[in-house]
Amino acid sequence: MFMGVTSASRKYRLKLFNQEFSSLRTLALEKSFQFDLQAWTNASAELFGPRKAACIVQGRTKQAYDQYHECNLPMLQKEHERQDLMDALLNLQIGYRLFDTYLNRVIFPDTGFYRDFDENEQRIAHVLRRAGIRAALVQPLQIDRARGGFICAVNSRIDAIIMAEASFLGRHVTEMTAYLGKVAVAQRNFIADAHEVARRDLHDGVLQTLAALRMRLLLLTKRQDVVQQPIELEIRKAVDIVTLEQSRLRGFLESSPTAIDDVDLISQLDVCARTISLQWGIDVTLKSEEPAIQVDIGMSFNIEHLLREVVTNAVRHAKSKSLTVTLSLKQDAILMTVIDVSQPIQEAQVHEKPALTLKSASLRDRLRLLNGEAYVEGLGKGALLSIRIPMQQIEND
Repeated sequence: MFMGVTSASRKYRLKLFNQEFSSLRTLALEKSFQFDLQAWTNASAELFGPRKAACIVQGRTKQAYDQYHECNLPMLQKEHERQDLMDALLNLQIGYRLFDTYLNRVIFPDTGFYRDFDENEQRIAHVLRRAGIRAALVQPLQIDRARGGFICAVNSRIDAIIMAEASFLGRHVTEMTAYLGKVAVAQRNFIADAHEVARRDLHDGVLQTLAALRMRLLLLTKRQDVVQQPIELEIRKAVDIVTLEQSRLRGFLESSPTAIDDVDLISQLDVCARTISLQWGIDVTLKSEEPAIQVDIGMSFNIEHLLREVVTNAVRHAKSKSLTVTLSLKQDAILMTVIDVSQPIQEAQVHEKPALTLKSASLRDRLRLLNGEAYVEGLGKGALLSIRIPMQQIEND
């Protein structure tokens, strides 16, 4: 009787788990089209005695920052360990299986078939052993264009009951990822539709207004009381600003929100720096140790706006007149440092270096989108701010 009650309790618990996380509850509804994979990982871990689980997901591009969700597996927080695990998971065939790290074999719970680990599976087993996991359900994930893997430690003794429960959990993961994939596709289609509406409105409204404004400014430069006067140079600078913004806006409207093409971050930021220079009437120079850095369009867009926020802060709070922005790639991260070269060396020695504020909500939002970190303390002479943005460099073909 006790065994029957226990079995019924386990079945109810597994069924309740499946209902909780195979519906809209998997979505983090406080944010548009995001998934609450951390809560799901925690709930998965609670199904078995070891109470250990991890879910790792990487976006469609090589430079996309991976998401790592864990319950009692903090050792995998190191980036190189996560990447090694990710590479191994991506080489697994689609489907779920049990890893027995004590007997060095993989078991397919639906059929009971088992065999020795291959080389790729040994890499995953090595990670499991280091985490003190003797047996675990391991399953690669595919959520639309994002890929990754799921690991859930199970009870050490793999018997018929554990295999049946592992099959149930494996099927749940398959169904859940298929559902989340449909949500992701719906998100892309929604963004594409919204982009098309915005494109039409902006093209018919803002672009035509900018074109008319540029024409009127050019006509002003032809007036006799303006020609060869100091005001003519200022008007032509305003024309250059309008022209650059026309070009940027047109490029944005002509790009596809669902495209997977990469862009050169250096060339994008170079145009951005020249535009900022004209807008603020200061000198912003871009220097890069790399001839080109390939990133996706979304990442480039966010970094451009981050640079605009940083320069705005420098002008307002540090009263900067001349800035140098340096870019470099170190340890799979972009390092961007803003240096104030306005003050002469002798003057910089007697005046305290002005610091930039990180209280800007827009600046913090951009950093959050890029998983970036900003520093204002402990920098070299003249450096106002340093930003670290994690990524993985794409090798040029």
